[in-house]
Amino acid sequence: TPILMPPNVADLLVEVGNPRPQHFNPGASRILYGITPEPEVFYRYTVPALELKRLFREAKETDQTFSLTYSQLPGTKGDEIWRATATKRKFFVDVKDGQVVKCKVTTPPSRKATPCKATDLPMLPDDSV
Repeated sequence: TPILMPPNVADLLVEVGNPRPQHFNPGASRILYGITPEPEVFYRYTVPALELKRLFREAKETDQTFSLTYSQLPGTKGDEIWRATATKRKFFVDVKDGQVVKCKVTTPPSRKATPCKATDLPMLPDDSV
């Protein structure tokens, strides 16, 4: 914001090769939705499982039909390189008319996909949040 930084700091970051700052805070994103422009590039970011479940429930209610791909991290501690590259399991979820119609999971290093279990986050009842 202009109060905390010079008004042109975002432009300066872009000039030196950094991406334009984005709001990755789910709370801020909820408040600023529709006010801030959509990013030109998607940046991967991390959210806790409970927040992902809430976002997933809202997307099913709002968007109804979409695909979601996400990776579960192997633990809770690590630096940004670990966070960007580590994967315990990778999920591929298809939703149609607000219902999960396909959910597959892979466990590295295998690329073989198996069906999600009833205890996996996309398969949990929406009222479990």
